[in-house]
Amino acid sequence: MKISFFKSGSTGSVVISLLIGVLCNIYPWGSSPWVPDFLIVILAFWVLHTPDKVNLLAAFLLGILMDIQTSQFLGIHSITYLIATFLMILWTRRLLNTTLFGQFFIIFQVLLISHTVQILILWLSNASHDVSFTYIVVPSLIESLLWLMISKFLIGQTSNFSRNHSSLN
Repeated sequence: MKISFFKSGSTGSVVISLLIGVLCNIYPWGSSPWVPDFLIVILAFWVLHTPDKVNLLAAFLLGILMDIQTSQFLGIHSITYLIATFLMILWTRRLLNTTLFGQFFIIFQVLLISHTVQILILWLSNASHDVSFTYIVVPSLIESLLWLMISKFLIGQTSNFSRNHSSLN
């Protein structure tokens, strides 16, 4: 019998995966544009699949946590996560009615918009941050590719759990 922590969107699986996302973001990767924001991708997945458990409030609080952890201006990550969450809620039907490959392009747009707003806010606040193609498009592309892997993994874990327990009944 295969044991899985990811029981079809249970609260425990949501919390564990978001905690893993926070831990991946806390790891000292450096400030390269090649380092993805793991938490925004996991947050987007759960907003899409369990909007009753992960919503705008969760996005805001996780953003504040990331701001405190990274010593950024308070609210930078929150705004980014809120924009991504809002767009995920707005485009839920479109995302759920397309293939995983089609979701890649929609998620890329969501992340591109949220990263653009984040970079523009940092630039307007004179945080000595350059507005650069690399800091907007590269993270969005890498995180969209990460979306494919995380979605496959989390959906695979959920379906494995459902398949194993339905055969026991």
